[in-house]
Amino acid sequence: MSDESFPPIFSPTRSNTHDPYGQLPWIRRIRSTKNTILSFEGRQLFPWFWPVNDRGERVTPDELNDHRLTHEFRGPGCLCASRIQAPDAFTEARIFCAESGVVTGQWVAACGRGECKYFVRLEPFYIKLGHPIRRYDRRRKSVKMIQEFFS
Repeated sequence: MSDESFPPIFSPTRSNTHDPYGQLPWIRRIRSTKNTILSFEGRQLFPWFWPVNDRGERVTPDELNDHRLTHEFRGPGCLCASRIQAPDAFTEARIFCAESGVVTGQWVAACGRGECKYFVRLEPFYIKLGHPIRRYDRRRKSVKMIQEFFS
């Protein structure tokens, strides 16, 4: 899969929905794309690459947050960055295990602020063949070590 961007579905509209930031077309595209997780970066949607470990195996959903601490990897970008005028704006979605609702017990990526409605179930993509993967470089010093130093 290329780094090609995905356009929004339909153009922003003011009818029938309250969408002051014009995010609804992006949300529609994210929810309708079944073969890859989409990440909002630099005012566009791009495929998000699932990390693999040193053996080439996909990092499990429950290990994604730990992988962020040791590798140059970040989760998918939520749509909050669309409110920022910078061309390279990025706001990382929060990765967590849902504790309520129909996805209780499943790992998801969602807007950390709860504002933009970005929400993706991660587990179906963990097992999906053909989802783009990438081996991310290790950090020089783990973020965990840095956090422990300052606490």
